Amino acid sequence: MDPVKIFKEKIGGNFSRKALKSPQAYRLAKLMFVARNPYPFRGIKELTALGLDQTAKAYDDEQKVAFTTAFFPEEIVHALGCVPFAPEVAAATATSLNLSQELLKNSEKEGMSRDACSFHRVAAAGGPRDYFPIPDFFLASSHLCDGAPQLFRYLSQKYDRPYYFLDVPAQKDAQAVEYVAQQLEELIKEVTKNLNISLDEERLKEVIENSNRAREAQLYLNNIRKKYPGILPGAQAINLVYLHFLCQGLEKTPDIYNILAEEIENKASKNEHKTDAPRILWSHLRPFYENDIFTILEQELEVNIVFEEMNQVYWPPLDPAKPYESLARKIINNPLVGPLDYRMDYLKQIIDDYSVDGIIHFSHWGCRHAVGAVPLLKQKAKDLNVAFLNLDADCVDRQNYFSGQVRTRLESFIEMLSF
Repeated sequence: MDPVKIFKEKIGGNFSRKALKSPQAYRLAKLMFVARNPYPFRGIKELTALGLDQTAKAYDDEQKVAFTTAFFPEEIVHALGCVPFAPEVAAATATSLNLSQELLKNSEKEGMSRDACSFHRVAAAGGPRDYFPIPDFFLASSHLCDGAPQLFRYLSQKYDRPYYFLDVPAQKDAQAVEYVAQQLEELIKEVTKNLNISLDEERLKEVIENSNRAREAQLYLNNIRKKYPGILPGAQAINLVYLHFLCQGLEKTPDIYNILAEEIENKASKNEHKTDAPRILWSHLRPFYENDIFTILEQELEVNIVFEEMNQVYWPPLDPAKPYESLARKIINNPLVGPLDYRMDYLKQIIDDYSVDGIIHFSHWGCRHAVGAVPLLKQKAKDLNVAFLNLDADCVDRQNYFSGQVRTRLESFIEMLSF
């Protein structure tokens, strides 16, 4: 009997809530299903272990827990000596453990529209039902997503915990950087005052330096992937997004990128890759329930997913002497902030760097920011002589995923690329 399957059945059964809230459960998972099992890439194994460690800390009650939205600068949380916890990431975990459908039904009973993002609906239902750790405070930013700040305001009322909001403008000029930097500095003052914690300036400097090391290591990995496409499968590489969401500033993060780069080079020396296969850029996120998308693409149709939009380094090095200004510039430089032209130029750079033949855009139901851009992205791809496939589905709600239809569209798309 497969021990991983047994564990997932336990987690998803009658003991699901108790197991999810137990730090021992994550440590046991690390021992049984990470340390004792082979992984195709040690870097991915280390990534999994780091994720389990971080989640266990969130449930430990030894450090204050900050609920954060995606792309909020996690360096701030780590510098404060707190543990970041992203309800949107937790919703993805719940989906992989077959828990999301029940939570989605509960969210509907509470009056949440099915048109809303399913990540947020799961998070909204899971928090008050005691699936998540108890937060000490909430940190939300306005960029990329309008729904997440509203979710956090709702959860902060449910938990009766303080809520802090970072307003990110669409501009990318010096005035915008100054505006965000001032907010970050004021936000930290409010958090430390209200929660009776302190910010060690030396610790902040150390976190910024760790973040810079991670940036350099990720750039190195991305350059290695340009040289040797397909060795690190997209099904594995897309999981690196977790490091962007929760691990910027951790000492372990650059090690994971460096380990993967070394592994790719070692496999390349043994000619373990296909250089003549169609090259695909994966755009946006992926579904977290059991599905066969990457199996179809990378194993059956034998294409190379050479890169993922969310794994690009888009920010300049941070200055430890100017941490708030640097983090503000990192936020502002996100290509999904502001006019769509920024994102299209960003995708063009990836297409050129990785000699992309086709783009697959996974249009997550409820993500208006990403889905609304599809017609213009498709036209941009056409102008660049790159094929474009839009997959309408859902990252969390399996009821919006139709396997047969997806297979047909993927097969037709790759067949078109082969001519």
